[in-house]
Amino acid sequence: MNSPEIPKKNWLQFAILALPFLIVAAGWSRFPARVPSHWNIRGHPDAWMNKGPGLLFLPIVNLGIWALFTALPRLSSNIRASQQAGRMEDVLRIWRLAFTSYICFLSMLTMAASLGIPVSMDRMIVNGMLILFLIIGNFLGNLRPNKLTGIRTPWTLRDPEIWRATHRAGARILFYGCLALLAMQWFFSGVQLLIVSLGLLIGCSLWAIAYSYYLFRKKSHAAS
Repeated sequence: MNSPEIPKKNWLQFAILALPFLIVAAGWSRFPARVPSHWNIRGHPDAWMNKGPGLLFLPIVNLGIWALFTALPRLSSNIRASQQAGRMEDVLRIWRLAFTSYICFLSMLTMAASLGIPVSMDRMIVNGMLILFLIIGNFLGNLRPNKLTGIRTPWTLRDPEIWRATHRAGARILFYGCLALLAMQWFFSGVQLLIVSLGLLIGCSLWAIAYSYYLFRKKSHAAS
């Protein structure tokens, strides 16, 4: 019986998921019995695990993230019923690739640190996070109303026009904010970069809530 072919457009996704497992299998004897599993805010390891769970935890989590993103279009009736369902699934596929690439990147950092390779964990983790949210921002404006992903406030879910306006404006703020921080990161220490980056993400979330409410109030006044 012939095994099913992996679609060509998914080969990169499957390579990203498999890479950490292959590296662990190939270099198992080179890894120490205990590996770092957590780093403090300054990028110094402060917790360790046995190498089996320590090296395989993130790759296994990555499989769960892949499964979740794969199931999202089937879980949302809004996405299935949308006239642009294909485009929505393309966005979710790109986001899935971005998220799993980031987790794979964290796995590689953990392996490098376990082998004694100098790694600036604080800065590398934040840089990867900024690139991840830059990609999310680049495609955020293409999302259509649904109850599972995106900027889901009572006002965006109630009105497709408010959804579109909020997502398009939010996409620009998130994309250019992450891009600016990536360009200016050398003006910050690792700790400062983390704080500013978290401030950007929290600020974007609060802005989206306030902006969607503002659009709702504006539209309500215009209709009255």
